[in-house]
Amino acid sequence: MNTIDDLVKQIDRAQNDNERVKLLIEIAITYLNTNNIEESKHYARLAVSIAKGCNNIYEEGRALNILGNTAGVEGNVNDAIQYYTIAKDKFEQVHNFQKVSTVLGNLAITYKSKSQYDIALEYYQKALEIDFRIENKPGLIQHFGNRGNLYMTIGDYTKSLADYKQALELADEIEDSLALTRITGYTGGVYYQLHDVTKALEFYKKALHLAIVNENTYSIALNNTNIAGVYYDEGQYNLALEYLYSALSVYQNSQNKYEQITILGNIANVHKELSDFENSFDYANKALVIAQEYNDLANIALYYGLLGILYKENNFSKFDERLSEEFLLKSLEINSELGIKHSMYFNYTALSELYEQLGNYKLAFDYFKKYHNLEKEVQNEDAKKAAQRLAYERKETEKEKERIVERATAAAQIAEQERLLHSILPPEVAVRLLNNETFIADHYDSVSVLFMDIVNFTPLASRIPPKSLVYLLDCIFTKADEIIKQHGLEKIKTIGDAYMAICGAPIKNPGHAMQTAKAAIALIDAMATLIVTIPNELGDKSWIDHIGELQVRIGIHTGEAVGGVIGKEKFAYDLWGDAVNTANRMESHGEPGKIHVSSDFVHALLPSAQSNNNRIQIEDIEIIPRGDIEVKGKGVMYTYFIQRPYGNG
Repeated sequence: MNTIDDLVKQIDRAQNDNERVKLLIEIAITYLNTNNIEESKHYARLAVSIAKGCNNIYEEGRALNILGNTAGVEGNVNDAIQYYTIAKDKFEQVHNFQKVSTVLGNLAITYKSKSQYDIALEYYQKALEIDFRIENKPGLIQHFGNRGNLYMTIGDYTKSLADYKQALELADEIEDSLALTRITGYTGGVYYQLHDVTKALEFYKKALHLAIVNENTYSIALNNTNIAGVYYDEGQYNLALEYLYSALSVYQNSQNKYEQITILGNIANVHKELSDFENSFDYANKALVIAQEYNDLANIALYYGLLGILYKENNFSKFDERLSEEFLLKSLEINSELGIKHSMYFNYTALSELYEQLGNYKLAFDYFKKYHNLEKEVQNEDAKKAAQRLAYERKETEKEKERIVERATAAAQIAEQERLLHSILPPEVAVRLLNNETFIADHYDSVSVLFMDIVNFTPLASRIPPKSLVYLLDCIFTKADEIIKQHGLEKIKTIGDAYMAICGAPIKNPGHAMQTAKAAIALIDAMATLIVTIPNELGDKSWIDHIGELQVRIGIHTGEAVGGVIGKEKFAYDLWGDAVNTANRMESHGEPGKIHVSSDFVHALLPSAQSNNNRIQIEDIEIIPRGDIEVKGKGVMYTYFIQRPYGNG
């Protein structure tokens, strides 16, 4: 505050209004950086008023840009857009194109916050064009990095990585160590989303090294936390703890205790996974105390919930079902007030389990119903968001589709065009495109989603020459394609060694669950007996000894989803929604050589099925309860395995 006091005193000694405006803007920026929004707005408005009076257009633009920033922080996006637009006009009047580029970037960020991705991309393009023209390399780095973040948000990871690569090359060229650290970490985040653990760790650790070299406290803590997150997802909890403790040590001498909340909470969660309930309890309490100091209601609710879960653990020394109920209800109350639905249905699940533990089956059932109803609501919202994310590509996609049809018509190659589209898209979707349908995005109330991946693929891949590896994958996926087609499923895509297919879209099919179950069993059988014949042109054949008995694992879930066509240069039919995410979780939590399915899938397969310990047989499929398991991002789920009945060959 001494800095601000000094600046305020200088205003009285200023020689003219131009000097006063500069000081007012400096004060407004200082308040904005310390998150004192009201004071920042007050001084920025004074600056606008005085700048107008002395016709200082440049400083008026700077003050308006600050008002845009404060409006954005407060969530008043329409006000932010208005302020930024006027600021841009002011900078254009005085031909300060570096500032014009900055404001265009701010407009892009604001439209991104409104999920208007196509408009945001247009503003980033305009900003980059100016930066290239005036050779503003810091601006190019900023805008390539931010546009990369936008592409990451909408799941276009190829373009995200391309933008990050551009930003990294420029940052290296001008030796901007802070930008190098930041964007190297962003790149790790893309590979994390792509489930490429090796690459994610490579970039996160490189970012951590850069942060340590530059003594960047925030980045050291952030990248330690990111690395811990990867190890946590991989089940390497001791390594996750090692990096989390390193992150925590960065902030232990810091005056800003707020930075410690997430790290403390993550440490608590890892200890819980290790069944170390004592340490989990201690760290959850530490996080809660800081959250209460800052009146951070969302985190208060989060750690009330975690403490409530710990209190109901029988092996915990402080086991107390009454306190468990008290903390879980407190957490639910706050989450309800804040409208944090994802947290609410975790509260409902924990309370349902607690009341079942207490023998109060009525309350247990009531909370289970609340969980089930809210889960559907959240899934619907997630599906809508997924559909909304498609909007950014609509304009270019429509243009590309029009160009394809025009070229085909002009060159009298419609038949060839049909053949190409039918080879990369479901026939029904290809026909719609050829009929000039400009945007394809359909909602499906019920589909079955299947994921298959190869067990121990990463170590296998490290021992096989690249060409031979591609050949092996081609053999596996060609066989999978054949089986999927035989059973009436639609292949969606392959990602690395993972294979995704659906039934029930794009053609709705009430029997999708049964067809998917039969396809999954056929896949398991085929992969167990797959014979790989190595052509002579591949040379060394010794790698075949490393294959052994090829095993895959399969995960299936049934639910609602959104299907549509995306892409500008290449079309692709894809599926979005919680049904896809849950099917992926079924696969990743499955076992080698087995088909792991959700209770929703079993109920679609056999509506009368109940969650119990009895095996069920329907036609030539045996359903075996696995029981309750903890599923990452989903909480506790009751799941099953399905297989061919014993003795049926």
